[in-house]
Amino acid sequence: MGGTLLVSGTDNGREFFIGLLKDDAFLPVTAAASGDEARRLLPENDFALVLLNAPIRGGGAAELAVHAAQTSSAA
Repeated sequence: MGGTLLVSGTDNGREFFIGLLKDDAFLPVTAAASGDEARRLLPENDFALVLLNAPIRGGGAAELAVHAAQTSSAA
């Protein structure tokens, strides 16, 4: 288990949060540009943290948060 899934619909949002997640505890950071992309990445990885920068493209952030909580061991 490790790393972070960062979901943000904008380049600026992704760059901002990647800058905040420099600590080794959060690395590696996998960035998704949409909810659909995040849903594809979740079952393929065992992320320690899922960070959603709402609103996101491709579906509601609240639904994605519930999905991540139910299907992964991420915080």
